[in-house]
Amino acid sequence: MKAPAFNSGSILTSLILLLLFCLQGCSSCPMEETNWNSQIGKCSFDDMVGDYGQPWRDQIQPDGSRIAVWPAVREQKWEWRAHTHHKELEIEPVHLDKPKVNYDAYYHLTFDSHGLLKRWEKHYSYP
Repeated sequence: MKAPAFNSGSILTSLILLLLFCLQGCSSCPMEETNWNSQIGKCSFDDMVGDYGQPWRDQIQPDGSRIAVWPAVREQKWEWRAHTHHKELEIEPVHLDKPKVNYDAYYHLTFDSHGLLKRWEKHYSYP
């Protein structure tokens, strides 16, 4: 009795499809503004922590959703202070070696109760 032929083509195809599936599902969250809309429902809070470290601000809401803040430029080291503006808690970046830095961006990200990105907003510090 002859053994069935080994079909390396179908195994290779399966591996490629598995890799593509993983890359699509395991993609990193962007820091480029143009890519955020395509990440709604895909990018997770855990992905952001894995890529950019812990947020400077993280609030879990009563419905299980969370709001977190990351600076737009991750290489810069910031000291953050909270202040209220138009009845909304916002974060103002303050450079460690300067009294104040104006117009530096940060992202205000809202995640649903499953930890997936629901909404994003880009904010700037105030002069």
